[in-house]
Amino acid sequence: MDNDHRESVLAVGSHGKTLGFLWNCCGMHEQEKDQAHPVVIFGSYRLDLGTGQLWRSKQEVKVTPKAFTALCYFVDHPGQLVTKDDLFAAVWPQTIVTEATLASCIQELRSALRDDARAPRY
Repeated sequence: MDNDHRESVLAVGSHGKTLGFLWNCCGMHEQEKDQAHPVVIFGSYRLDLGTGQLWRSKQEVKVTPKAFTALCYFVDHPGQLVTKDDLFAAVWPQTIVTEATLASCIQELRSALRDDARAPRY
């Protein structure tokens, strides 16, 4: 994630292990966690890594913790080819899941982002 897409916000809550993973995924150090809560803005969406929330304009978009983790992984790797194995390792570390589970997670993200697999925006 580049600094152009970060801003400081006040933390309201936490998703425990998922947020811990996100901090590590985004390369944040302990002191940075206390000082700033990065927010990534793309299109009309705002991904708040400090609170573990996704917003469309002023409306919160509910996603599962695994979908949130997958979205963070995509945001952290813009313009890069992300393989299934990359996502399995990032979202379900040390857990065996099926491709159907991954497909369901991606479908949840597409729905939350109002995206279409045939004409993707993200």
